[in-house]
Amino acid sequence: MFTTFGVLMKYSTKHIATRLSIFSFLCCLSAFNYSNAQKSEYKKAIDSLQKISKDIQYRNLDSALMVFSSLSNYYKLDNNIDKYNIIQLNVANCYNIQQKNNEALKIYNECSKYFMQKNDSVHLYTVYTGIAGIYYNLDDGDKDDGYKIVSYQKMAAQICNVNKYPNLKFTTLINLGNSFVRSKQYDSALQSYKQAEGILKFLKDSTFSNHLKIELAYLYYLEHKYELAINSASAGLRSNNGFDVRLTMRGFYILGVCYLDIKNFSKSELYLDSAVIMSKKIDSQRDTYEFLLDIVNLDEAVGDYKKATKDLHEILTLKDNIFELSKSKFTKELLVKYDTEKKDYENALLENENAKRSSIIKWQRVLIFVVALLSLAVISILFFYLRFRNRQQKKLMEKDKIDAELKALKAQLNPHFIQNIFQIITNQVNTNPAEVAGFLQKTSNYFRSVLNGTDKNIQSLEDEIIFTEKYLQFQQSLFGNKLTYNFNVADDVDSFGIIVPAMLLQPFIENSIKYGLQLYQKPMHIEIACTKDDKFLHISIIDNGTFLVNETVVNDKSFGNALIGKRLHLFYKDAINKPKLKANPVENNTGFKVEISLPL
Repeated sequence: MFTTFGVLMKYSTKHIATRLSIFSFLCCLSAFNYSNAQKSEYKKAIDSLQKISKDIQYRNLDSALMVFSSLSNYYKLDNNIDKYNIIQLNVANCYNIQQKNNEALKIYNECSKYFMQKNDSVHLYTVYTGIAGIYYNLDDGDKDDGYKIVSYQKMAAQICNVNKYPNLKFTTLINLGNSFVRSKQYDSALQSYKQAEGILKFLKDSTFSNHLKIELAYLYYLEHKYELAINSASAGLRSNNGFDVRLTMRGFYILGVCYLDIKNFSKSELYLDSAVIMSKKIDSQRDTYEFLLDIVNLDEAVGDYKKATKDLHEILTLKDNIFELSKSKFTKELLVKYDTEKKDYENALLENENAKRSSIIKWQRVLIFVVALLSLAVISILFFYLRFRNRQQKKLMEKDKIDAELKALKAQLNPHFIQNIFQIITNQVNTNPAEVAGFLQKTSNYFRSVLNGTDKNIQSLEDEIIFTEKYLQFQQSLFGNKLTYNFNVADDVDSFGIIVPAMLLQPFIENSIKYGLQLYQKPMHIEIACTKDDKFLHISIIDNGTFLVNETVVNDKSFGNALIGKRLHLFYKDAINKPKLKANPVENNTGFKVEISLPL
């Protein structure tokens, strides 16, 4: 077996990634089928492969990704969780560089949980900076992405030990400051740069100092502090002396836009053109695109529209190229994501199929139960509806019956009233025949007002008092000063809001006049009072007629009183509190008193 591996290693020099991947894969498959001594030899081979893999990463990213994946599988089979997570970080870093953001983020999140449990700050730093890099790739101006970038870079800066790793601490603080700049938190950015400046004493390489000066220059430019920006950028360029091409390019660009803003167009053109040349030298199309946008602004400012047109054409070409590149990366990332989701989907389908089969019977039972429940509900609703309709019909029939009885009682009451009126007129013919014609005219007018209200079964207490008062006025026209009356309605009685049966009081007053005044021809005063409590309206009719006690009156057997009593019973049939009617002589036979209590 090892001889075979040796041959593969020797004759596959042109395909080093394939050679190392096959070797690692075979090691992983065979590690658990041999003795401890053979496992030890495999372990040495794996360690050697791990040392070589990092060197491959900088020359061929795809090959490095294959090697790291093989190593990860081996350590997972070997149950070496610590090394498995460390190798997984390398896999995530490769995905991050390739901008396979979803795959990288998934691995980073899994590793972060493990390293947090182990309290491993070194590898947690790698996780946090990696996640910040992912959200930097995804950042399209969304506030949430900018917030996540700052949050993870803050966590990375907090756990990085400045004494052990000053260069990493410095770089993290610079990146944190740049994130604050992107989100326009300039004060926080300056604070991060100042913290990075305090670490320069631990760093001997001047590149770090030059980097800080360039970043400070860009911050000063955004804050329109052009003099500070120019001085800081110039100092960084002098110290760098062209050693770092990207740093020099960025310094030229900052000087160019600063001089453009302060309208020193000759210097601005010089520095911006230099920045474009350097961006093309390192094949950074995005930087060239951004620099040319500022050069077009410069061309317009100096009035060189011919050059502006030429630069615009170049910008459009670069935009198309950048868009195609982004689209290609996006398509590749979508394909990888599709393959992963396809496998997950297939596994989910199998699980769902089993779940569906096991749930069919359950749903059938639920359906049967729902149908039965709905049927029961429909039957119940129909039953209660029919019962309710029958009750309503019975109530309507009973109401019609009561209305018919009330009308019949009123019809009986009115002839009795008319009979009494004509009896009074007959008596006046004997005593005052000359005034009979006038009385008949008044009687005719009164009957007209009575007939206008014959279709009413109920009316307000106020209307009942007005009707009764008209009746008393009519009787006064017959008896003159022999008849006086008074209405006393308590202040708390709402005479307009309280409803009473029509022609309720007139029969009792008629009896008083008939058995007291007309029979004995003595002066009579009638007092009508209305009071109330929480449950009843109390009406009292008191006269001072001095007549012999007649059982027809005293025992409440008169035709009019009997009708009124029966009428009240029908009218208040459904009331909780029942009406009360009392008719008794006053003490020492000095008058007669009728008391009526009506439910409110």
